[in-house]
Amino acid sequence: MAKKNRDTKGAKEAPTFAEQIRRVALAGVGAIVMAQEEMADFVHRLVEHGELGEQDGKRVIHDIFSRKSAVSSVEAQVNARFSQLVKSMTLPSGRDFSSLSERLARLENELDSALVTSHQV
Repeated sequence: MAKKNRDTKGAKEAPTFAEQIRRVALAGVGAIVMAQEEMADFVHRLVEHGELGEQDGKRVIHDIFSRKSAVSSVEAQVNARFSQLVKSMTLPSGRDFSSLSERLARLENELDSALVTSHQV
């Protein structure tokens, strides 16, 4: 016999494969930004403790943050590329899966009814 209809209302749609890839890429970009901020904090501490000259510290921090803007540019490019990728792919959406699940449930119910009717005849 076919499976009974499961209640899918209120179920959260799972992210698509492309969305998961995009999230991983953005997490990598975020990790780079965090590392740059940690490096800047470290340079500040070196300057405060006299381990590094103030001018050298400013130059290092400037270099770090100029690269941070490059990272932001990479993040924007990642977003744009993944948007293009998703648009070019013919992947089923969560809504498509929900629609198919509902249709399958209706067909299972019809099949169950037909089987019950055929056994009664």
